[in-house]
Amino acid sequence: MQNSFQRQNSNRSLVRWLAAGFVLLVVGAALFPYGLIPFGRIFSIWPELGHGLYHVFSSWPAHVAGHGLIFMVMRTAVLLRFPSLLQRPKVYLALMLLLGILQEFFQIVGFKHRALVFDDIFDVFVDVAGALIAFLLLRLVRNMSVSSFSPRTTTEVTS
Repeated sequence: MQNSFQRQNSNRSLVRWLAAGFVLLVVGAALFPYGLIPFGRIFSIWPELGHGLYHVFSSWPAHVAGHGLIFMVMRTAVLLRFPSLLQRPKVYLALMLLLGILQEFFQIVGFKHRALVFDDIFDVFVDVAGALIAFLLLRLVRNMSVSSFSPRTTTEVTS
């Protein structure tokens, strides 16, 4: 039989592996224009999928929401994998800014083949905003869980 300490360590390990796998999945999806996922071949077999994805993500609001959500999900997984970053907001945000800049750079060089434009800078700010939202949400959840497990003193009110 496993005691509760062993089960807790096992659950933490599972969460870490799932978070790492999820990060890889989302990064792979975010980098698909670079040929990491053979979408050209997939779309040739299933053209409706390509048309559907184009229509869903072709508008400006959908593009902004997609950037924000992708970075929010990826950064949530990063924070779950490296919870010590919750104690270092400046380091975390600097790393997220660097990753946003690198992602846009690789997208421009590898896919767009054009000069830097305002939209690229805006995308980096949206990416960082998604990372900041993930940071704030996880910090809030952590603070709520810590306060819910802290010992409470009750005072009896007598009438």
